[in-house]
Amino acid sequence: MALVSDVTTTQLSGQNHIDSLLDSGPGWNWLAPTRNILYYTFSVASGNETGTSSISGGVTAFNATQQSACLNQLAYISQLTGITFSAAADGTSADLHFANTNIVTSSSTSGLCSWGYNYSYDGTNTVTSYTADAYVYLDNAEWLALNTTPLAGNDGYEVLLHELGHALGLKHPFDGAPTLPAAQDNTANTVMSYTGSGGPYSTFSPYDEAALLWIYGNDGLGGSLGVATPGKYIIGNTSTNSISGNSGNDKPLRRQRQRHSLRRQGKRHF
Repeated sequence: MALVSDVTTTQLSGQNHIDSLLDSGPGWNWLAPTRNILYYTFSVASGNETGTSSISGGVTAFNATQQSACLNQLAYISQLTGITFSAAADGTSADLHFANTNIVTSSSTSGLCSWGYNYSYDGTNTVTSYTADAYVYLDNAEWLALNTTPLAGNDGYEVLLHELGHALGLKHPFDGAPTLPAAQDNTANTVMSYTGSGGPYSTFSPYDEAALLWIYGNDGLGGSLGVATPGKYIIGNTSTNSISGNSGNDKPLRRQRQRHSLRRQGKRHF
């Protein structure tokens, strides 16, 4: 069972290209009871986020093209991480919520992810329950044209992928320590960057994949790899990387560059 210190501390890898992308939540690894399924919904009839000032005028459902793009991306993420994604019976029972809305934080904001988590713990600081929700929004005002038809290879598809990155626990490489060096802070290395280089991208870039595999391993939630386990999955970058192993079966991997009783914590990302 996880301790409070586990769920409130970002576990770093010691590799900057990974650690610069690690956020403090939502913490899907800590779900209690444990499960390897994350439930998603396109329904806006229930389970909608409340008390947010980042959006205006309510939410509308994803159209067929947006749903198809989202399902394609979830299938890809499932292959990468081993996490299973399944449609929820309704919005209230979902973990991941997708909708269109007028994002009012800035006219330059095309997408937004808002997440939060709740946990309870006993007298030994052992976490006895843990739930989380992530809300992925695509702007339907200033960025309506871009977001209406997200297809692999276009900008709208990359916007959705970027927000899914936040929903899975990735941050911007320039937000909060540690950060990426300026020379590496671009979308060729991470689609979480604001600095474009090539693209639009239809899959995560190399640093994103390395960070997601550090968080989850490739065997899903509750597997033998990932931050909630003794086993770690580390992919180096194109620089010289030094990794020290402990007892156990350690396998260094290298990939060449080609790409929060109960407490409540939450964050919003663009």
